[in-house]
Amino acid sequence: MSGVLNQHWHFAIVGAGLSGSCLALLLAREQRQWNILLIDTQAPATEPDHRASALSASTVDVLQTMGLWSDLEANTAAITAIDVSDRGHLGSASLNASEQKLRAYGHVVENAHLAEVFEQALPTFPNITRIQSSAPSLIKPRRGGMSLILEQGECLADLVVIAGGEHRALAEKLGITYRSYDYQRVAMVANLTMAEAHAGLAHERFTGDGAIALLPLSGEGEKRVSLVWTLPAEQAEAMQAVSAEGFIVSLNEQLGSRAGTALEVDYRQCFPVKKIIAAEQVRSHLLLLGNAAHSMHPVAGQG
Repeated sequence: MSGVLNQHWHFAIVGAGLSGSCLALLLAREQRQWNILLIDTQAPATEPDHRASALSASTVDVLQTMGLWSDLEANTAAITAIDVSDRGHLGSASLNASEQKLRAYGHVVENAHLAEVFEQALPTFPNITRIQSSAPSLIKPRRGGMSLILEQGECLADLVVIAGGEHRALAEKLGITYRSYDYQRVAMVANLTMAEAHAGLAHERFTGDGAIALLPLSGEGEKRVSLVWTLPAEQAEAMQAVSAEGFIVSLNEQLGSRAGTALEVDYRQCFPVKKIIAAEQVRSHLLLLGNAAHSMHPVAGQG
């Protein structure tokens, strides 16, 4: 640890989640002489992250350039078509990637698989040093860089990256303000087993209470999908408390016939839906990344 404190780093990344780990790997691959400090502030997870992320085509290109896509692709599902409908209304829209000469609009992967690929790649780069530490108590400008005060002592870096929404308080200590809008909705996230194979088809369905998205997942005969269901907080609390059978009945009533029939749900989690945007995302020797920079409504497909 003394070597960490006595060294001047090219990059110090606070947060070793998906965004922080991905940036560390990109930087390490770009220039092998850059030395990168990755500060992992989270305790080891006791269970996998069941949530899923939709990767755009450009993100897939980046992962291919990093040499990681071949390790990840088998655990992804391509979105080859999208169906958009509005409950109680006849209008709908259908999009097909092949008609636009695309292989896919994107790919869906469970976060646990993405994290595993990053975890396996990080030790292969000798210019990445990963440490377990609480978040810095202070980040302050120094000539030609930034100083970080860790529980182990002080270290210096040319560029400090604050990654992850759990570290917004660090940005606020530097005088960076956030604009926040509460949608008064909760996003209920779950994985479902459907009666029929999804065949790469994603669904977005609008209802009077909020949007429902079904995203294809890999495995089990293409019958697994990731659900994001936005609801008022009271309804989300009720849906969280109801039995699995009751949940499936209520969900199928909202889905109608277009999205098929849900048979099983294996877990449920709820997250408040807010738009949070940092007034500054870049300063001299400082960068905000991921949810430390912005959080968006999930219907935007931007994180």
